[in-house]
Amino acid sequence: MRLVRRRRQAEVVEPNRFIDLADIDLGMEGGATEPLIKVAELSGRSDVALVSEQVYKGRIVIVDYTPINDDATEVAAVSTQLSAVARDCNGDLVSVGRSLIVITPNGIRVDRERLRRK
Repeated sequence: MRLVRRRRQAEVVEPNRFIDLADIDLGMEGGATEPLIKVAELSGRSDVALVSEQVYKGRIVIVDYTPINDDATEVAAVSTQLSAVARDCNGDLVSVGRSLIVITPNGIRVDRERLRRK
């Protein structure tokens, strides 16, 4: 059995004709064409769903968990849930400072080496 590949007919475009790229459907879901960075403040485990929704949409989220920073069990639970989100979408999660976490979607990694003057 032999597979035959059919060629699609290319659209003929007049020379020097302007094509608006915004009119072309590239099949991207959500309509977002540029990465967004969101900032979220967590006051408890219930806010993790909001953060994970943004990460699944392909956004980078900087999470400020200062309101729960004194409760070690709450911080551990939130960190575990956010780690699962990063793992699930093949993203990355890194702690920055004492009360900030950066969580990224698929294809975006956070460099662990800090920039410092030598």
